[in-house]
Amino acid sequence: MKKYLLYLTVAFLTTHFAAAQVLYTEDFDNLTVGNVSTDITGTIPGQGGWYTKSYNSSSGATSNFFLIENEINKGKVMTFKTIVLPNLGNIALMKKELDVLIKNRSQGNNVIEIAFDCFLGSKITNNLNKDQIVGFGIGTQNKTIVGINFFMDTGNLAFRAVDGKSNFSPNLFLLYNRSIFDNWINFRVYLDYDNKKVYFNVPTLNVYNLEGDFLNLSTLPNLFDDFTPENISFVTSITDAKQSVHKIDNIKITALNKVPLNISEFLNEKIQVFPNPASNIVHITNSIDVTIEEINIYDVTGKLIKTEKTASTENMVLNIEDLTSGSYLIHIKTSQGTAVKKIVKK
Repeated sequence: MKKYLLYLTVAFLTTHFAAAQVLYTEDFDNLTVGNVSTDITGTIPGQGGWYTKSYNSSSGATSNFFLIENEINKGKVMTFKTIVLPNLGNIALMKKELDVLIKNRSQGNNVIEIAFDCFLGSKITNNLNKDQIVGFGIGTQNKTIVGINFFMDTGNLAFRAVDGKSNFSPNLFLLYNRSIFDNWINFRVYLDYDNKKVYFNVPTLNVYNLEGDFLNLSTLPNLFDDFTPENISFVTSITDAKQSVHKIDNIKITALNKVPLNISEFLNEKIQVFPNPASNIVHITNSIDVTIEEINIYDVTGKLIKTEKTASTENMVLNIEDLTSGSYLIHIKTSQGTAVKKIVKK
């Protein structure tokens, strides 16, 4: 029995609506320990319908690079190893024909949620002065729709999505120097086809609802016609003198009728002010990885009373000693949106 420890910390993001449909799940517990496949050309599917592929015949990759293994506290997981110098090349795991499942979703369920756990191995040495990447992507045969790159020499994370016109947009977000090494990381991505938005969540790192444009340049009347996800893949282009191992678990694809939590609701929940009522000082708690850029205080008539510029990701103290007694709205502007909190000045 698996222990979904990572999911317990993000219960507020996993609340699905009545219309939600789970389209695909894979926790690998029903597969057999050992090789995923005997074919590494990406032609013949292996266990669970997963394809394994080496993109370079001189990479030295074999079927032993892709294994189903037992993991303490998680049951069975999918593992894939990296190419070792002096060999070069990419390897990939891929699950195909997801479009068949997605096209059978209920009418109105035009938000696709992709969730998975990924264990990212040890930090590596950048021998070739090139990006050392483990990548996740979901896409069609011809294009990647959305992707996440894990840079194993720096700890950086990059998030990308298609704009509907070019093949792939520049990075929507780049998170620097994160503690991704030797950790299980939980990822959740929401593709909102109706509103042309994508949301990235990394609950393990307290990163939530990074909102970006998605298919915003497309003029198609039904975006699912050309951009229905057909496959999910995990790719590595790491080259190092030491082989590293990465793992995948708890993949889940769900169709929803809306994104579970919009950014304003989310920020209002995660940013708190106290005490309330207050006399002279208000504490602002920032429990997520967003930058508070500005604080504006309004009276009940909507008049701006006070503004403070800041650039903090830490908890803050706001001096309200100069305010008269009464009720106020504090607009806390962050790098990802604005939280609005009501306070009473004694």
